[in-house]
Amino acid sequence: MTTRGSTRALTAFFVLAFALAPGCDRPDDFPQFARDAIVAYGTFVGVVSLYLDHVAMLPDGQQDIEADCPSGGKVSILGTTSSQGGMSLELDYVFDQCAFELGSVSGGSGVALELEGSLHYSVSYDASGLGTESVHSEELSVKGDVAEYPDQCGIDLKCAYNLTYVATEISTSFYGDLCDRPVSAALTHEAGEP
Repeated sequence: MTTRGSTRALTAFFVLAFALAPGCDRPDDFPQFARDAIVAYGTFVGVVSLYLDHVAMLPDGQQDIEADCPSGGKVSILGTTSSQGGMSLELDYVFDQCAFELGSVSGGSGVALELEGSLHYSVSYDASGLGTESVHSEELSVKGDVAEYPDQCGIDLKCAYNLTYVATEISTSFYGDLCDRPVSAALTHEAGEP
């Protein structure tokens, strides 16, 4: 995800969180698919943020990074990066209680997650910034909270995780599955930002 794309993705995350998180104690108002979409996209944005913080400014080639996560824990990132004619990444992340927060759970709107396990992050963008990103894990442990004032939901999952982010000339979106349940959202459209 380009820096511009990352900014759009973070903006889209908060729009998605506000739109889908009205009440954890009211399942009809906050159904499983809505919680899954927020957790899936929050995890995806966390993975992208770790890339931007620890790998993006390094020279192309083989990467082998160990770093602290923003809210505690550690991450190891191993793989290859290339910016020849676009951007191509093949990175394996190993999370050790890697925690991060987007927004503010204590302030009422956001997601705080802790990841344990491994996942593969793959990126293929052309020179104009169009392409795909994906994350895949056979089994990823995701714990934490999703909040939308005044409600808060606890998250405790350990399952397969597959998500693809697509940037085209007219839209950005993500789709995939979390714990064998489908997740998806349109993030932007040709009419403008979310």
